[in-house]
Amino acid sequence: MIRTSKEPVYETGFLVVVVNRFEFPPIETGLVRESVVAILSNFNIIFKPIVLVYDTVLSAFWYGYSMNLDEKIERSKSTERIDFSRYQPMNIKSPLVKIASKGKLIVEPYWTLEDDWEGKRYADYIAENPEYDGVYARREVAERLETAASSLPENFKIVIRAGHRPIEVQRKLLIECAQDYKDENPGVTDNEALEHARDFVSDPEITLPPHVCGAAVDVELVHAESGRLVDFGTKMNDDNEKSYLHYTDLTVQQKNNRMALLAAMLDAGFASLKTEWWHFSYGDQIWAWFYGEEQSLFSPVDL
Repeated sequence: MIRTSKEPVYETGFLVVVVNRFEFPPIETGLVRESVVAILSNFNIIFKPIVLVYDTVLSAFWYGYSMNLDEKIERSKSTERIDFSRYQPMNIKSPLVKIASKGKLIVEPYWTLEDDWEGKRYADYIAENPEYDGVYARREVAERLETAASSLPENFKIVIRAGHRPIEVQRKLLIECAQDYKDENPGVTDNEALEHARDFVSDPEITLPPHVCGAAVDVELVHAESGRLVDFGTKMNDDNEKSYLHYTDLTVQQKNNRMALLAAMLDAGFASLKTEWWHFSYGDQIWAWFYGEEQSLFSPVDL
């Protein structure tokens, strides 16, 4: 058994496959992957389950790193409308884990903030479901979040406000976002309000919501010494164009702050969302589109 000194190591029963992404450019790794799968497939019955696990999990790792950071940032500027029906989940079995404050990562969920719109919906849910006592995400998401936090400039720490979201909360947020838009814009139709809301809250009727899949996190930054919030130009959950990731009418410092967060999260393997500078995901349909995957990894999950 040969192991390099670098991660990750994927264990698949009888077979241990070690991938060192720093030693192979994307084209070579793709060829290696196809060759290994082809060779193992010749063992047919004995190795068939191993090949399936290897091909599913490892392909996600490879394609997630097939773009360099500059290419990922450019990809984040895309205004393409995503056809979610193209990206059906592989249903990877990965547990939800509770995220804890550690190092440069601070857990301070929405429901601990005073008068937070989304936090109120979480608080209502937690009152009826007290076992839901923290911020949860798929294990791979939590690991990448720690990676992103550790890569930030020394003067920043990352704060996570939300991870997994119960589908009951998801539906309420969508309805309330649409209603708020109608209240603020007299004369708009129900359909127009719903379309607006869908830009900021995924509709479970037409997508697999990233948060409901445990695949997304809402994050912002604080100054490491003072604990003061970093200025991104808007508060989190402001449902207007100024919240768009690459909104242009910002100060230079606000743009730089958004870029610092974006670079750390993309470099850790997350995908961004064009309408929300604070939202990042791994393994959901948006991630699959972002990195050119044929399928997403995760389906909706309950705690």
